[in-house]
Amino acid sequence: MLHIKIVLFFFIFIGKVYSSDEQINGAWEFYKVSSVDIFGESDPDTVRNLNVLYEKVGIKVDDKIIIIRNSLLSDKGICSIKYRKTKETPLFYFHSDTTVAMYKKLFGQEGVPLAEFIYLLRGNEQSEICPSIYSEIIKNDDYLVLIDHYYAVFLRGLIRIYPLIKIMAIFY
Repeated sequence: MLHIKIVLFFFIFIGKVYSSDEQINGAWEFYKVSSVDIFGESDPDTVRNLNVLYEKVGIKVDDKIIIIRNSLLSDKGICSIKYRKTKETPLFYFHSDTTVAMYKKLFGQEGVPLAEFIYLLRGNEQSEICPSIYSEIIKNDDYLVLIDHYYAVFLRGLIRIYPLIKIMAIFY
């Protein structure tokens, strides 16, 4: 019995480390919009509108392609592109210590600490772009993050939350 517990612990621990490092492949769903923007301000109408806009967004990522869908729209497919993934520090991406501090505070208030390294998902070619909000998707630990009107839009991996049948219903 002890051996089974050790083996289970090992698989759970390895799975957690792997998933929070750079695991991107899979299906992602809307989780929440930050309650404030990076300046610490909150506009209830903007937060409400962003929640309505993104609550039906799903992102599917495999080794080569990102598919973004929104079941709220009549044409559910937003874009499908080949992408590249780059690993960067928040300072390299946000360009200043001040901006990094603002995002650290914002993410921290939402219970999602800003990671030491983030991954950026961008189109492979300049000709392959999604609508501007989706042109750069940030992978921060176990979340994909979009920035819209200075608010953070968090998406979480579906595989940990729903069975495969739910995932298939969203994307197929």
